[in-house]
Amino acid sequence: MPAVKRLLSTLTAVLVCASAAAQSPTLYFMEGVPQRSQMNPALAPQRGYFNIPALGGVAVTAGGNTSLDNLLFRRDGRLVTLLSPSVSSAEALAGLRPNNLVNGDMRLNLLGFGAYASDRKSFWSFDLDLRTSASSQFPYELFRFFKTGESTRIRNLGLSAETFAEAGFNYSFPVGERVYVGARVKFLVGLARAKACFTQFDVSLGENEWYADAVGELEIDSRLLTLPAKREQGADGVYRDYYRLDDLKFDTKFAPAGYGAAVDIGATYEPVRNLQVSAAISDIGFIAWSKAGSTRGTVARKLTFSGAQVDASGVADIDFDLDDLKFEKAGRRSVTRMLRYTMNLGAEYRLWERRVGVGALYQIRRYDYTALHDLTASVDFRPVRWFDLTGSCSFIANRACALGLGLNLNPGWISFYVATDVLLSEKSAQWIPLRQGRMNLDLGIGIPMGRYGRRSAAVVRR
Repeated sequence: MPAVKRLLSTLTAVLVCASAAAQSPTLYFMEGVPQRSQMNPALAPQRGYFNIPALGGVAVTAGGNTSLDNLLFRRDGRLVTLLSPSVSSAEALAGLRPNNLVNGDMRLNLLGFGAYASDRKSFWSFDLDLRTSASSQFPYELFRFFKTGESTRIRNLGLSAETFAEAGFNYSFPVGERVYVGARVKFLVGLARAKACFTQFDVSLGENEWYADAVGELEIDSRLLTLPAKREQGADGVYRDYYRLDDLKFDTKFAPAGYGAAVDIGATYEPVRNLQVSAAISDIGFIAWSKAGSTRGTVARKLTFSGAQVDASGVADIDFDLDDLKFEKAGRRSVTRMLRYTMNLGAEYRLWERRVGVGALYQIRRYDYTALHDLTASVDFRPVRWFDLTGSCSFIANRACALGLGLNLNPGWISFYVATDVLLSEKSAQWIPLRQGRMNLDLGIGIPMGRYGRRSAAVVRR
């Protein structure tokens, strides 16, 4: 498959399903949602819960400084990529940034339950989650070369992803009358990690081929992914072992590739009645990936690819099969990698006997190549304890405001919540937002348990 198609497929896939685990900021001030304690361990739901396995919490987040309308354009009622001859070079490149970033997070709650202690103020919970994370960085010069064929110097091109399981115990409790603190201790099992990056990828176009002076490396840590090496004779006559990305295979045998630990900490403070400020930082920790599942490769040479031409209008047609890209085998080694943290700073004021809340949340999410910042304003409406409706508007990292909506129903025998920020945005046929730089989808189903907590001076009645 041509690399351009692989590139656009990768970007689109991350935008669709993208994995620091992050929930929708709309959930942060919804008091009935159990999963909000994962954003700040000092927060707690109104009541204990038992999540339906695999359905108790699903969170998908994708974001960056690149949105889908930078890659797709409408022509004659259909969407075409920026590489289509019907899209001029000026139009195709106008919306791209110097470094185009797309990141994604996914969290799947496999098992979760929690309850209030006898004082009905202290709260504990346990969760078992499967998490996936992806980060990518595609420089502007890469798109320019594939669009125009002009020689250029490309720096810091990369794609990374990791998957791990997380078992966490959370406990929050009061300190005095106005302060709550909470912490979650987590044990991590690394399943797979992969990273391919190029510090240099200088490209030029020949008569019927194109060239790249490439310097980069490949890292894979997993016992679920295998990449066999093939021995080939180099231009200097020496035989070496090489890895080709097209040879990547999945192993059906389950085996952990690493272990680690992490902690989340948070606090809330009520300086005056009905005003609550809060702060939390999540995923302070690491995973130590073992040598047994390690695959390492490097490339530092000139590559030649066949299939290149530029038409009279100046639009390039360049083929790039990933089978032509190979990494020389390097020695195995164990590595320790820090998790990507998320920081939340919030403030909320509730009125009308806590039935209405107005809040603001500032969020920082760290990824491999950058940190993304978002500011979210929300209005929460909760006329009774079992019904919660929240609207939100997020901006800063988005090119335009992202409007979100969250709903929580907790009638006593079941708990259901859903939140997203793509309801009102223009979307593709696959329901991918075209113009905003971030998308969130959260949903969960559980069973309420135990008595209601007494964390607030004023509690909304049934």
